[in-house]
Amino acid sequence: MNRLAFGPYCQGVRLLLALFIGLAWLRYLSWHDTGARDSGRTSGRTSEDPHSKSPKIPPATPMGNNTHELVDCHPLEGIEDIMVVVKTGATEALEKIPVHLRTTLKCIPNFVIFSDFAETIGGIQVHDVLRNVDEPIKQAMPEFDIYNRLRQSGRAGLVPEDMNDSPSTPWGKPDNRGWKLDKWKFLHMIKEIMEMQPDKAWYVFSEGDTYYVWRNLLTLLKQLDPGEPYYIGSPAQIGDTIFAHGGSGIVISHTAMHRLAEHIASHGVELDQYTQSQWAGDCVLGKAFLDVGISLSFAEPMLQGATPWEFWHYGPQNDNHHWCTPVVTYHHMRPADIVEMWRFEQGWREGLNERPMLHAEVFEGLVYPQLGRVRADWDNLSTDENRKGSLSLASCAAHCLRDRNCHQYSYEAGSCRTSQVARRGNSRPGVTSGWQSERIKSKIVELSPCQSINWINI
Repeated sequence: MNRLAFGPYCQGVRLLLALFIGLAWLRYLSWHDTGARDSGRTSGRTSEDPHSKSPKIPPATPMGNNTHELVDCHPLEGIEDIMVVVKTGATEALEKIPVHLRTTLKCIPNFVIFSDFAETIGGIQVHDVLRNVDEPIKQAMPEFDIYNRLRQSGRAGLVPEDMNDSPSTPWGKPDNRGWKLDKWKFLHMIKEIMEMQPDKAWYVFSEGDTYYVWRNLLTLLKQLDPGEPYYIGSPAQIGDTIFAHGGSGIVISHTAMHRLAEHIASHGVELDQYTQSQWAGDCVLGKAFLDVGISLSFAEPMLQGATPWEFWHYGPQNDNHHWCTPVVTYHHMRPADIVEMWRFEQGWREGLNERPMLHAEVFEGLVYPQLGRVRADWDNLSTDENRKGSLSLASCAAHCLRDRNCHQYSYEAGSCRTSQVARRGNSRPGVTSGWQSERIKSKIVELSPCQSINWINI
C-alpha cells in the first residue's frame, strides 16, 4: 500500500480526524484483501471444499507463491516455459513429496502437485484433482471408497490396509487401494492444468518416485517445436494401446495438450466409461491421445522406468546403445535414492560440466564405486541361471571367474546366476552377490569416452 503524506498547512482537528479515519479504512481493506488471497493459497484442506467444483487451482512454487527467489540454483535456460505436474496420493505423499521439495523441485519456478487429498506439505499446497469427478461415479465405483473416507474425515479416515505398499507387478499394484484410485487422476489433471496454465510451451508429468535431470530434458526440448503435437515418453502397451509409462515421465507439447483438452471436454462421459473399464490411468491417457490422432514418440532410454541401480548401462541386451545416451528420468526412486542422485548431479555440475549427463557418467561416477567384491544379503540382479555353479557360493564365484564375459554373479540356496552386465541392485536377505571389478573397469575404458551423444530421435 502507498504511504500517505500530509502537508504542513493542514488545519483543524476535523480534517485530521477525517484523514485518520480514511487511513484506517484503507489499511483494513488492504489487510482483508491480502488475507483472502493468502487463505486461498496456503490453508490446506479448507482451501478446497471437497464437495464443490472450484473453477481454478493456482500453480504451486517452491516458496508457495509466484514471485519466489531461486536460491543456490544452477541456471536452467528455458525452465520458465515448462509446467511441471507431480502426481501423488494420500497414502504416499508424506513419504515421497518432501524430498522433492528439497531437491528436484527446488529450482523449478512453475509446478503443481495433484493428489486425491487436499493438504499442505512443506508449505506447498497439494490439490485434490478428483474434486470435479461426477458425484455418481464417486459413490458407485469401489475404488473411490478411500477417497470418500478422506474427504469425510481427512487422514483420520485412513486405515492400516490403505497403506499397503506392495511391489509393482506387470499389472501395477492391484492390492494397493490408492493405486487403484490413481487411474482417475490422469485426464482430470489435463483439465485442471489447462485452466491454470494454458500458455506453457511444455507440460512435464512426474510422480512421487520419478527423478528428472532437468538440464538434459531442457536440452532435448530445445530441439523440438512445441507447436507440433508431441506426446513423449517410455513406451508401454496394454492390448492394442501403446502409451507413455507414467512413472517414467511424460512430456506433452502445447499443441498436443490443447488438442487433448478439447477432446476431454467434449467426450467426458465416454472417457469416464473407458476409465472404469481400465486399470492403468496412463493407458487411458494414451488412448485419449490416439483418439485425437497423436501417437507416442518413443524416448527410451532417456526417459525410462528403472533406478540407476537396476538400469542396463551397457551390454549385449542393448549393444551398448545406452552408454552414450543422456539421462532424463529414473523411476522407482526411494527418497534416499533421490537424495543420492541429487547430490551426485550437483557435484557433477559443480565440476563445470555444461554438457548433457550421460548414462555412462552415472555408471562410472555413481554406480561403479559401489560395486564391491562380495556382498551378503544383496541381490545384484544377475539374470543368467548357471546350474554348474549351483552347488555353493564358491562354485558360483568360480564359474563367473572362468567365464571371461561374466561381470557379476549372485547365489541363493542352490541357485547361481551370472551376468555380462554389472548392476548394483538392492538388498535382499539370503542372497550373496559378487562382481568382477577389473573386468567392469576394463569395459568402462573400452566404451569411453563417448565420441558423440546419442540423442534419441523423437
